Parts: sequence; structure tokens; C-alpha cells
Amino acid sequence: MKGIAKIVYLSILMIVMLAMVKIEANAYSDSDIPQIKSISMTPEDMVLGYGDKITISGKLIKNGCNIKSVDVWIHAYDKNQILETTYNKSTSKYIAEYKLTPEEYESKSSYKLFMITVYYTRRGSKTLESKSLYHLYNDDDKFLSEKAGAFFFNNSLKNKLKLRNISAKSTKKKQVTFKWAKNSKAHGYTMQYSTNKQFKNCKTITITGKKNCSKVVTNLKSGKKYYYRICSNYNVTYGYYAEVRGPWSNTKTIKVK
Repeated sequence: MKGIAKIVYLSILMIVMLAMVKIEANAYSDSDIPQIKSISMTPEDMVLGYGDKITISGKLIKNGCNIKSVDVWIHAYDKNQILETTYNKSTSKYIAEYKLTPEEYESKSSYKLFMITVYYTRRGSKTLESKSLYHLYNDDDKFLSEKAGAFFFNNSLKNKLKLRNISAKSTKKKQVTFKWAKNSKAHGYTMQYSTNKQFKNCKTITITGKKNCSKVVTNLKSGKKYYYRICSNYNVTYGYYAEVRGPWSNTKTIKVK
């Protein structure tokens, strides 16, 4: 009987050990820890300068965990700066803001990157854990995304990319001719127009080449007032290629003939 009892005991011990190994393996799977569902940054793909604000926001997937808090970090020049981050437990949404100040910069231009750290407890546990769910470099130090988590800062370039002498005329029915002064720093231009002042459902047109400083738009609605704005495009090579935009012009209006 003692031999049988020993065999039963060892069998039970083996089952418990295997279960523990399985729990440990599952503990670090993606399905058991919070994950990023969405992430966005505004303004996106813009050349930014002093006083500009960046808003980083998104939503998490809880995966059964109790999320205690979320931190958004800005990284630049080998320094990390934690931002004041708001996390809504009922909606699982987070938001953080960052304002560019002259005191933080000495160089003419830079990329600043951000990462997100989530603090949580797993289902049935009181142990507080943390994980950086999003960052922009992988293990090989390769850049992963230029849109979701980096912005190009160059205060002097932002000022130089501003457009001047912007105008619009409607001399033909359902047609408008837009014009602006050439910008020597630009590689092209972007124009948006809409019947909505906030540019909801707007049309966006990209014009290549700094010398192309006019655009004729047809098939517009006669008698309607349109809002429009134009900005310069600038091609950045910073370990990878990306197109960023200068500041938008002031919003102007034109009534279509």
C-alpha cells in the first residue's frame, strides 16, 4: 500500500508541477496582459515648433486585467520624461499632452519618440505589474513607425515653411483657381477644401514640386461657400524617408460661381 500511495503522491505532484508550468507559460502570453488597441498622435506628420502641443491618445484591451494607471513617456537625447496621462477605466482610453518649449532644445532639429507603460494586476492576483506596450525601436534598433509615435521638431524650419500670398478666384462656373507664393524650402504643397469650417469630409490635394504654385479645382457646387487652407510639404531623411508638412495657412473662404 505504501508503494501505491507513493506512486499516487508522485503523480499528483507531477500534475501540480505541470499545471504550474502551464500557468507560468500563459502568464506572459499576449492574451493575459493588456494590449494596445489603438494609438494616435495629433498633429500628425507636421513640422512643429515652440509652443506647439502634441496629443497622444488611444485605447487599451484589458484582457481580464485590472489596469491601475497608464504612463506615456517622451524620449529624446537619452532622457525620458513622463507626461501627465489620464486613463479612463470605464472606456479603457488614455490621453496625454506634451508642449514644446525652447528650454528643452539646443539643436536645430530633432526627433522625439514616445512609449506607453501600463501598470496592472492580473485576474486573481494583487501583484502590481508593468509592461511597456509600445515603443518605436525593435531589438535590432530599427525604426518601426514614423506616424504613430514620433514627431519632427525644427522651430526655424517651421517658420520658413509658412506660405504667403494665398488667394482664390472663381471666374468660371463650378470652378476655382487657387494660387500662392513659391516657398524655396518646400518640396511640394498640400491643399484642403470643404464646405465645412472644421474641414470635415474635406478633399485633400497634394501638389509636387516647389514651383507648382497654383491649382484649378473643378466640379464644385455653384453658389456654395468653400473653406480652404494650404501648407508646404517637406521631405525628411532621418534614418528613413518621410514627408512632413509645414504649418497650415489661415483658413480662407471662396464663393463658387
